[in-house]
Amino acid sequence: MQSRDLRAVFAAGPEVLIIGTGYSGLLKVPDEVRKELLGRTIELYVEKSNRAVEIFNSIHTKRRVVAAFHLTC
Repeated sequence: MQSRDLRAVFAAGPEVLIIGTGYSGLLKVPDEVRKELLGRTIELYVEKSNRAVEIFNSIHTKRRVVAAFHLTC
């Protein structure tokens, strides 16, 4: 995952980005991406995908949220 992978996320202007790192949590979110999100004041959650879905379900009606769930590993 790289910052350029998140262009559509940035264009949507969310308050929160939730990234699901797969069933086993193998997807890595580089520091470059984390810094880009901080600079844009987007709150970031990085969790295994099952937990990421729980977080999304608990806040999606209260805040502008975008989620990216990695499903395969």
